[in-house]
Amino acid sequence: QAKVLHCSSADVAMDDLKPPSVEELTAKASAMKPSETKATDLLGVCSKTVDALKAVWEKNGGNAEAICKECGFDLTKFQKHPPTGIEDFATKAVAGAWSLE
Repeated sequence: QAKVLHCSSADVAMDDLKPPSVEELTAKASAMKPSETKATDLLGVCSKTVDALKAVWEKNGGNAEAICKECGFDLTKFQKHPPTGIEDFATKAVAGAWSLE
């Protein structure tokens, strides 16, 4: 008896499934458009975003009030959970640690 895979409203017999051939894969691959991979950090954030956040930190000398005003962060949250440095600032900013929610 064939195993049955339930996919939404259609049932497909597992015995009927087969992987695509090399020719089929080659045809599909040649029809694909190339894409560009962006450099990201561990959070999956574009390195340009992290660089921009670091520039805000440097421009304001780590001043909490100036940074929060420029970035639209909650100053109370920022002061309650301050960053330990520029890297920590960028990481917490990307994670939304000081968002106005």
